[in-house]
Amino acid sequence: MNGMRFVVAALLLCGCNQVFGLNPTEALPPTDAQYFDAPPDAPFTCPPAGTLPQFSPVLHQIQQNCRFYTRSADWATAECRDMPTRMAQGAPDGPFASIGGLEDDFPFTYENPQLAPEGDELFVRYSDPGAATGEIKVFRRSGNSWTEAGAVSINGVTITAEVAFGTPSRAPNRRMFVSNYDISEIREIELDATYHGTVVATYTPQEVDTFLRSQPNLTPDGLRIIFSVGGAGRDQVGYGDRASLADRFTFQLLPDAPTGETPFLTEDCGRLYFSAASSVLWVQQ
Repeated sequence: MNGMRFVVAALLLCGCNQVFGLNPTEALPPTDAQYFDAPPDAPFTCPPAGTLPQFSPVLHQIQQNCRFYTRSADWATAECRDMPTRMAQGAPDGPFASIGGLEDDFPFTYENPQLAPEGDELFVRYSDPGAATGEIKVFRRSGNSWTEAGAVSINGVTITAEVAFGTPSRAPNRRMFVSNYDISEIREIELDATYHGTVVATYTPQEVDTFLRSQPNLTPDGLRIIFSVGGAGRDQVGYGDRASLADRFTFQLLPDAPTGETPFLTEDCGRLYFSAASSVLWVQQ
């Protein structure tokens, strides 16, 4: 984390291009003319499968020390380190306030909040870090309040205390990526209305990236994922897409995307959020 703070502090002195490797002279992958020739006021859209989205180097900041930022159209949640209750919520561009009722109860902790695209369900890890098993609890939203609605179960898989999971896609046929601490397998599951999960695909760490730093976050349509990886001397952003839910993902790196913790991509690929320098930052397509 100290290294990440140094990188973003250096940003203020050296400029976005030098710090994040945003070199405008570097060769870019082949582009889709229809996607990139849209008029300036056109709505954002994601590129076709197999084509990488591209983002402006201009950074925007939400000045709160948070990670695991996820959002719907009108709401956002995050795990924040600058408030008594780390589970936090607010408008998409902040500010964020503590979620009442989700306070840690030592030794049990709430971590890794992931908001459903509809904005009405929140998936949270609840565990004793010293225990063998944990839970992915689900809370349902009413205004600013959340009520426990159930817990995720997965056919043939024990959920450990260090379970990691990404942002789910839209219901029904809600998908989510889940792995236990050993990351021996990265599982894509499909959840039913009772939060019971069936494994629909598995990936090895080598298929995604040997140095996976965060679980893949799905876009609401389930056709794109975004995640953080290490290696090559610095963190990078991993990206995957597919043509339909029946297909497996193909993975690439976003070579010019700024990097930080727990990246999150909006459904229209219009914004890429990430956490760095004790802030939530975002760039625009």
